[in-house]
Amino acid sequence: MRIEDRTQAKASLNTGKTRVTKALALQRIAEKDKAVTRSLREDKRKYLDGFAQDAEYAALSGNLREVYSTTKRLSVKFQLGDKPVRARDGKLLTSREEQKNRWKDQFAELLNHPPPDNPPNIEPAKVDLEIDLEPPSTRSVS
Repeated sequence: MRIEDRTQAKASLNTGKTRVTKALALQRIAEKDKAVTRSLREDKRKYLDGFAQDAEYAALSGNLREVYSTTKRLSVKFQLGDKPVRARDGKLLTSREEQKNRWKDQFAELLNHPPPDNPPNIEPAKVDLEIDLEPPSTRSVS
């Protein structure tokens, strides 16, 4: 609404024929610019406050993953993990289901391969190493 008002004020500047009307139009444009800037600042503050409330709620409920994700989103240039995936023929896959199926096929191809023709001959160790499998004591950790 405010942006449209500013656009109309700019249009009135172009249609003004005298210096007085153009000067008045410039004053109206300056006022509209301030209003738009103020509105954008308020919207950004509300947007960030929403993130902060989500992070606070997640922290209170013990969801640290959401707290970390929200903090990262607020502090760093954040990009979601949804990047475009292409099919074998190079066509861009748009739906999540198509992308999941493509990832499934990719990993099935990579991970499900036949055993090697010449398996390595690994001999067992000659001496067993003495490894303590007990959890460390508080004295050894501190």
